[in-house]
Amino acid sequence: MKKLFFIALASITLASCQSDKADMARLQAERDSLLTVATERDNTVDLFAESFTEIQANLDSIKVRQGIVTVNALQSPEQNASAVDRINDDIRLINNLMEENRSKIEQLEKQLKNSNYKVNKFEKMIASLNAQLAQKESELSELKGQLANLSTKVEQLNISIDTLTQRNVTKTRIIEAQVDKLNTAFYVMGTSKELQTKGVISKEGGFLGMGKSSKLKSDFENQNFIRVDITKFNTLPINHKKVKVVTSHPPESYKLEMKGDMTESLQITNAEKFWSTSKYLVIIKD
Repeated sequence: MKKLFFIALASITLASCQSDKADMARLQAERDSLLTVATERDNTVDLFAESFTEIQANLDSIKVRQGIVTVNALQSPEQNASAVDRINDDIRLINNLMEENRSKIEQLEKQLKNSNYKVNKFEKMIASLNAQLAQKESELSELKGQLANLSTKVEQLNISIDTLTQRNVTKTRIIEAQVDKLNTAFYVMGTSKELQTKGVISKEGGFLGMGKSSKLKSDFENQNFIRVDITKFNTLPINHKKVKVVTSHPPESYKLEMKGDMTESLQITNAEKFWSTSKYLVIIKD
């Protein structure tokens, strides 16, 4: 009888031990599963936090760049090519940051969707990032529009400046031509016969239709004269004994320098007065 009792007790003990081992194995498996899930969750959270930080940093950079572009765009319209290039470079950088953010947000959405659990806080954060990105896209679109308007104004201004510059150049040339004309005079010197042959004087000694008789020359050719600038022409060497100034000039505006019985030169003492009656000087040397 005792033998049967011990056999039954042993059977109960053995069955109890086997049940405990099964429970431990099950608990171990559950623990491992929970650890795996926890590790996966922690990794996902870390990756999410890292991506969120990068996206937020990009948004901050976009904000700074937008400020730079706005400041540059609001400066004086007379911008040079390098300033416009800097604005365009900032716009391109903003576009790149926006594209990078879009890619990162899409990746976060996929990670959250593929995970075995949902975190409402993360979903709200992604929604917030998408909202910020949409706002930046709207601001960038508006900024591009302003920049396009500014470019149009700059182009119109440049055209106006070019037109004014061309007009100024034309006016300057006209003024220079007028001044040159006012400061231009002509002279010729020779014997009576030489000057008659050149068609400058008539036999009576008249000049350019301003002589002593109706037979004076009324036409002539400038090619027979030497052109001078009256602001620089003060002395005309003559070096001849018998000299006659045919054209009319105020006597007080010039003098003939003598050396013995030789007329050495004609000195103009007052250029404005000298050329006031005629822009031509004719001297006969006989």
